[in-house]
Amino acid sequence: MVGLAIVIHLFIIVLGISFVIYDYKRRHNNKLSVFMGTNLVFTFIYGLIPAILILNDFFVGKTDFYLIYTIDKENEPYLYISIVILIGYICMLLGYFLSNPYKRYKQKFYIPRRYLKYVAFSLLLVSSFCVFYFFVSMGGFINSFKYIEAIRAGNINIPGPIFLLLPVSIVSFLIYLSFQLDKVNIFSINFLFLLISLINSIYYLLIFGGRLPIALFILIIPMYIMERKGKWGFKNLFLIFIVGVLSLNYLDSLFKLLSQSSDDIAVKSVLDNIPRLIAQFSFPYINTLHVHDFTYSNIEFRYFIDLISWIINYLPSNIASVIGLDQITPSYTLNTENHLMFDPSNKTAGGVPTDIVTFGYYQFSIVGVIIITFLFGLLVSWFDRFFNNSHQSTFITLAKIRLFQVISFYPMYADIEAFMRRRIDVVLIIVLLVLFSKKHGEDSSQD
Repeated sequence: MVGLAIVIHLFIIVLGISFVIYDYKRRHNNKLSVFMGTNLVFTFIYGLIPAILILNDFFVGKTDFYLIYTIDKENEPYLYISIVILIGYICMLLGYFLSNPYKRYKQKFYIPRRYLKYVAFSLLLVSSFCVFYFFVSMGGFINSFKYIEAIRAGNINIPGPIFLLLPVSIVSFLIYLSFQLDKVNIFSINFLFLLISLINSIYYLLIFGGRLPIALFILIIPMYIMERKGKWGFKNLFLIFIVGVLSLNYLDSLFKLLSQSSDDIAVKSVLDNIPRLIAQFSFPYINTLHVHDFTYSNIEFRYFIDLISWIINYLPSNIASVIGLDQITPSYTLNTENHLMFDPSNKTAGGVPTDIVTFGYYQFSIVGVIIITFLFGLLVSWFDRFFNNSHQSTFITLAKIRLFQVISFYPMYADIEAFMRRRIDVVLIIVLLVLFSKKHGEDSSQD
């Protein structure tokens, strides 16, 4: 059974690489596609990582990653889960390709510059207030860095609106960056606003100690240059992968240094740290191995409530209670409880994210996996079709890169409520694209 499961994961790898090549050749122009990212990540976490884990005995004794030690190596449903994952992957591909992502329209989309100015300035004010409020409440700008480790562990209670709105600084940064890339002027008010939004963004990324978000933020400008020059070859993709691995390996030490949480900060080389790095990407597969027991043993199907629960949970509890709505436990919190990592004092402390296959299975078993992955494929197809039919202005190119960065990792972090709360910058970019974009010829004088 384990041997057949490995064969299925190897087949997913071959299938994933084949579709990367097909998509790359179909576009002809070496431009980035959101599908490229999501397909590569899906192949990585559900194809390569499971095969490595199984063949290396899950690195037991070689890593301190908690979830590794929840595996019952002799009795896990390897073959069944491998089939479920393959079904989910095929459904994602069907959702993507059936909605014609390569379709071309006669008219092109664009976003008028005046809209971007209003949005950028409004978000700059909001993010600046949130940053100021946050570091004052933490005892000052420098002192706030001492709490990085505590914030990452969820041991500090952050006011909801502040937590929600801090990432909007990234959107204002992207807009002001687009203005400067169009016309560099370091003596302009836009350049000053760019510097302020950059400081706000870096502060947010550092204070929340996210290694992957920082790596992605650093890559925005290099990826923009590559997109403009059509340099999306496999060589450059490999270079981005190397930067990501190095960031994951060394940024932990930076956060510990900033927070002064340890007097003895040991830095391992990438090669010495391979088991730990692999283990950090293992939670999607470990989730899938356990989710059948989590649902059928506890009768805990979600019946797709997670598609709308984030709306209900956004409401303040006193308002929700008046209209007869109770707060709904997010799937990532339930998943954490099921993994026995639940901290009663903080429901999201030490949380285990919900990957897309597990998220679908929580909804309604294999049927849920089919529906969720198919819908995700449709969404990715819409993004690529929109960008295929957009004027490649500087901001739209930067928006495309940011969406690529975040949506690519959605298969790993698939809980909708967590996305709406922690990726508000991407939510705002999507809102901009949907509500403020116009077709060429509509009020084009305002562009």
